[in-house]
Amino acid sequence: MAWALALLALALSAYIPGENELLLFIKPQIALALVALPLALGSRELRKIFRRPAKNAIKKIVPVIITAIIAAQLVGISILLLYPPDTYYLNILTQLAPSDTWDLAAKLVLTWFIVAPIEEIFFRGVIYNWLRQILPYRPSAFLSSIIFAVSHLDPWRFLSTVIIGYAAAMALERTKTIMGSIIVHGLNNSVALVLALFWFYP
Repeated sequence: MAWALALLALALSAYIPGENELLLFIKPQIALALVALPLALGSRELRKIFRRPAKNAIKKIVPVIITAIIAAQLVGISILLLYPPDTYYLNILTQLAPSDTWDLAAKLVLTWFIVAPIEEIFFRGVIYNWLRQILPYRPSAFLSSIIFAVSHLDPWRFLSTVIIGYAAAMALERTKTIMGSIIVHGLNNSVALVLALFWFYP
């Protein structure tokens, strides 16, 4: 039910007025927040994910973060090279890619303060935690990462999104706070934005 509401919100995000490039970058998250925040904050159990990380908790996930980001970026780039997307998809990527260092800085800020937190609150804070109540850790992490990847509606980034989704679930499991997941997600997207700047605007 929650995923259906999220998909509906993501679909309706196309109708949010405004064609500003930065608004286009965060439209899906604005819509997703309307589903994610009430679900997460409305449950006493789910509110626990907002606790501060324990001392040295983030250090425990550094190997996970590094491995996942390298794997996700290599898989994503490989798929784009092996199966070149059509012009329509490339136009979308060009719109989302930063065009200069100022645009990169703005999109990095949006990534860390809107994109990563909102997506992680929903896909790890809500979906993963709900799955975790009925399934062991690894199946929950895998299923939530599949849901995360499918929700992006992007076949070229599907596998890389699964990798990051799984790593984000591992981070939540190990740190017991959504901050671990946000760090995985935020760092991955930051690397992708920097690579996109040089890929599309060399």
